[in-house]
Amino acid sequence: MITVEEGVQGGFGSRVLGILSEQGRFDKGLAVRNLTMPDRFLDHSSAEQQLKDSGLDSEGILNKIISVIAQDGKKWSALA
Repeated sequence: MITVEEGVQGGFGSRVLGILSEQGRFDKGLAVRNLTMPDRFLDHSSAEQQLKDSGLDSEGILNKIISVIAQDGKKWSALA
């Protein structure tokens, strides 16, 4: 599962993690990644450019999904 928010850590994604933890979803191997704005100064630019620089544009989100799938595949291959 991947959550995406235009805020910093501690918002929507953290709440989702809390709920999933309470339900024991991580006990069954659920993988979660929270994508947020970085906790650093961002140069003044358009909102679109800031999202791109933070990896929160469509290309950045897709790259993260591919990365997570590739990592997950390597874990399962190592167990086989």
